[in-house]
Amino acid sequence: MYRLTDIVLPTANDERLLFADDTATTHVPPVLVREVVDTTAAGDSFNSVYLAARFGGACPEDAAKNGSRLAAMVVQHRGAIIPRNAMQLEP
Repeated sequence: MYRLTDIVLPTANDERLLFADDTATTHVPPVLVREVVDTTAAGDSFNSVYLAARFGGACPEDAAKNGSRLAAMVVQHRGAIIPRNAMQLEP
């Protein structure tokens, strides 16, 4: 499937297993939340903001920080769609 796609966002473990690649060395700590309610769509939310930031010219670390912030908001709500006013991406 990797050959049929333009963009793939594997986990670091998957990348190591599939490609013997240990080049991903920057650690971006997750945004901590008081209570995790539901992890549905956390990964998709992270990926969407990460990609939007990268396409907008952000460096990988800043894009990951932005993705982590949205994922932190998402896990505090039930289900895949959170209220629009909960998506405040300003630092």
